[in-house]
Amino acid sequence: LLLEKKKWIYISLGALLIIAFFFIGGLIAQIPAPNGLLLINIIFIGVGIIGLINNYLLIRLRKYKI
Repeated sequence: LLLEKKKWIYISLGALLIIAFFFIGGLIAQIPAPNGLLLINIIFIGVGIIGLINNYLLIRLRKYKI
C-alpha cells in the first residue's frame, strides 16, 4: 500500500493506528491474560480492509474512467 504513494492511504493508515492504539489500550484489561494480544490483529485487519478498498477503487476508476 505504501508503494502506491496516495495521500488518502497515508491518512487512513495513520488514523487506523491511532484508533487501534486507543481501542487496544481500552480493551486489553477486560480480556483474559493470554488472549489480550489477539487485539493486535485489529491493525492487520484494518490494513487488509484499506487494501481491499484501494483495489476496488482502482477497478472502479478504470472501469468508468473517472
